[in-house]
Amino acid sequence: MGKVALLGDEQDGLKFNLDSNQSEVKQEFEYAGFWLRVGAALIDSLILSGIDFIMKKLVSVKWIDGVLWIVYGLLAIWFVSSKFQGTPGKILLKIKVIDLQGRRISFFRSVGRYCTYYLFMFLGFLCYIEVFITAMAKNMGIIEIIILLIIIPICGLTPIVGYLMVAFTACKQGLHDKIFNTLVIKSH
Repeated sequence: MGKVALLGDEQDGLKFNLDSNQSEVKQEFEYAGFWLRVGAALIDSLILSGIDFIMKKLVSVKWIDGVLWIVYGLLAIWFVSSKFQGTPGKILLKIKVIDLQGRRISFFRSVGRYCTYYLFMFLGFLCYIEVFITAMAKNMGIIEIIILLIIIPICGLTPIVGYLMVAFTACKQGLHDKIFNTLVIKSH
């Protein structure tokens, strides 16, 4: 039987099994599943919506939305790379972001992960805009309308695939997790 070494507290759920037959360390984590991560994102959205509402009541300038989104992005990036290892929603649901070795991720990896996550949304949005502009610019026939009705759902699903991967991959990783070698685990 292999030896087990613990990283941090046993309650962190970060176990390393070192088999005598293998030179590499195998890690065992309890991965945060799709719905747990959706729940964390919803909590984050509610918190940000509340802050957004209050800030817009206190400060009435047109550019406040842009400033708030930059601040929210920087805070999310900082939270994930800090000792908290997750956004407030993740903290409340007791899940955290780690690298493949079980360590806290760096600020720069957090930046890349965050930007990749929102890049998928942005690309889907651009696809919708292109389809809409194309539809408005042409006098479309029935065949073109049918094709358009097929393209619109595909545009919406394309960025979602990166998120849906969480439900179907062994380590519960989205595309942004796979690109930046991160995991989201239960922290108990």
